[in-house]
Amino acid sequence: MNNPVLVQSKTVNNRAISVVFQVVEMPYGDDPTAKDIRTLSRTYTFENFEARMPIKMAKILVKEHPEEFSIIKPLNHDPELEKEIAELMGVAKRKAEGYNCDRCGRSFKSSGALQLHIYNGHIKKEKKQ
Repeated sequence: MNNPVLVQSKTVNNRAISVVFQVVEMPYGDDPTAKDIRTLSRTYTFENFEARMPIKMAKILVKEHPEEFSIIKPLNHDPELEKEIAELMGVAKRKAEGYNCDRCGRSFKSSGALQLHIYNGHIKKEKKQ
């Protein structure tokens, strides 16, 4: 395994999880618009709520489900890998918490959506008044 890490789950125990890392569309038959969609994935088994996997797969899993999965530690002691994991978990934590508007309390999935809401929903209204 290249740069293996230990991933922890909040609810998945004694089950396998499939991590999709590539989706490929292949032409199908004579019709140029017909596509056959194929996915490439790897399966990892969580035992005692933990699984070992490469950092590449762990990143995909944490980005897709930040509220469920977290990277606990690297299995080899690489300071750069530890720094990368800390940054990734910081982003995942913010994503799991959501981006909340301080003025009205609404929650958004990204900081860009929150900024757009603040500008259109609050700043423009204040300028009009």
